[in-house]
Amino acid sequence: MSTAPRYRYPGVKPFERTDSTIFFGRDRDRDDMVGLIALERLTVLFGKSGYGKSSLLNAAIVPRLEATRGYTAIHVRMTSSGAENHLSPTDLIVGFLDEKSPVQADMEFLDTLCRERSLWYHFKRRQRFSRTDNRPEGGWLLVFDQF
Repeated sequence: MSTAPRYRYPGVKPFERTDSTIFFGRDRDRDDMVGLIALERLTVLFGKSGYGKSSLLNAAIVPRLEATRGYTAIHVRMTSSGAENHLSPTDLIVGFLDEKSPVQADMEFLDTLCRERSLWYHFKRRQRFSRTDNRPEGGWLLVFDQF
């Protein structure tokens, strides 16, 4: 069984995470953004259409942050096309969490404390803590693309 060849330039579609091995030449941009994201709670990457922002995020920044910082990335693409266009960004995020991240047993007490089921509530219920020093492990990286 042969696989289709992977080309260096995917054309008009952005590079994806699976393309990280063939995405190169933007190491400084990647390192600058990874450092900034590690320092700031909110980081905005903006520029003209076609500059490769989505490719940089998908194939360089997100894989590096997941590998070095233990983040779990949640991608929310803000477009009007696609099957999920009837869902709000909040619903997309909660759906991802329900599918990919189990509720931590020691965080179920939040059900009795929180009447409002905000995003904070959904993330907090899935927060993991280190067994050695009881500090939070990993973290979440929300990537809003085509905002």
